[in-house]
Amino acid sequence: MLRRRRATLPANVKAVGNRIEKWRRTRKKRSPMPEPLWREAAVLARCHGVYRISQVMRVRYETLRRWTAKTGPFEGKKQCDTAGFVEVALPRASAKEAGPEVELADVDGSKLTIRLPAHSTVDVSGLASAWWSRRR
Repeated sequence: MLRRRRATLPANVKAVGNRIEKWRRTRKKRSPMPEPLWREAAVLARCHGVYRISQVMRVRYETLRRWTAKTGPFEGKKQCDTAGFVEVALPRASAKEAGPEVELADVDGSKLTIRLPAHSTVDVSGLASAWWSRRR
């Protein structure tokens, strides 16, 4: 059976994991994890997935999932170490040769605008599908 290699974790995930480990070493026996640590873990779970963060930080999946739901709207990309902007250069079309324009927006405020030249054969549905599933 082939094993998948896990991608390395961003520095902010490791930093929160280190703070949780420090809390574990210094806590009173059976005391609950402080709310600020749960909130930080929940923000990271929104970026990298609840299951993955629960495994890396050794916290209960269900508890982290509840905290993720409680954190409210997504805070933005600044907490996520995700890929940056990718520009696909298409040949410039004159005003009369301009084709369709598609704009996609996500709940976190990110937008994708696709401007196609007339008679383009680009698979817009494939691009949109890839963009919508970029964080899953």
